[in-house]
Amino acid sequence: MPQQLPTLYSQTGHINNVVRYKTIMKGRSLTGDRPFMIDPLYWVDINTEADWTYAEWLINSNTLPIYQPQIKKAT
Repeated sequence: MPQQLPTLYSQTGHINNVVRYKTIMKGRSLTGDRPFMIDPLYWVDINTEADWTYAEWLINSNTLPIYQPQIKKAT
């Protein structure tokens, strides 16, 4: 019989630079009690040259959706 284990999440480091100071210092956490979930459809874990090549293929084949915000130039 298979084990019944809880769902496990891990930090990816995608948005660590927008964590509130008090969340880190008082809560001793990088996510707090409301972690930001990223759909696996929108990211690629790159650790090797093969991963990089795969990510390039995903982008060039329009398989991986890329969001590019429009930046307004200052007038």
